[in-house]
Amino acid sequence: MDYQPRSSDLDGNSAQYDLQGASKTKGLDPNHLQFGGFTMRADNLYFSEKRISANIVHTAIREHSGFELRELSGGFVLDSMHAQLKDFTVESAASRIRQNILLSYSSLSDLNHLSGNVNVMAMIGDSHLAISDLLFSSPLWR
Repeated sequence: MDYQPRSSDLDGNSAQYDLQGASKTKGLDPNHLQFGGFTMRADNLYFSEKRISANIVHTAIREHSGFELRELSGGFVLDSMHAQLKDFTVESAASRIRQNILLSYSSLSDLNHLSGNVNVMAMIGDSHLAISDLLFSSPLWR
């Protein structure tokens, strides 16, 4: 069954994820996430058994570690033969990544195992990544 809402608007939401039994680390801890100020606007949403696609107009999130995602936007498609990010932007206070990526594969199991059957075409433009953002995501670098 296909599901195709016109748009989705979320504003000022919060969410929390805790992996029971996992020790806590400083910085952005993927086992213990707490989001506030979660805002997302998306259109051209499409969900089916074989395909998911959307145009993310704007997303912003604040994580309790202090990391703030100011912008996540662009189009994406995921189906049984490819995954694509088109005109995708990820932006924090100090970093910006703009990219177009296309992964082609013969089956989703190829993608799960990152076998030699996955082809990648990537174009990254007008981007910069701040060391401060890397420090949020990697406890080894702190």
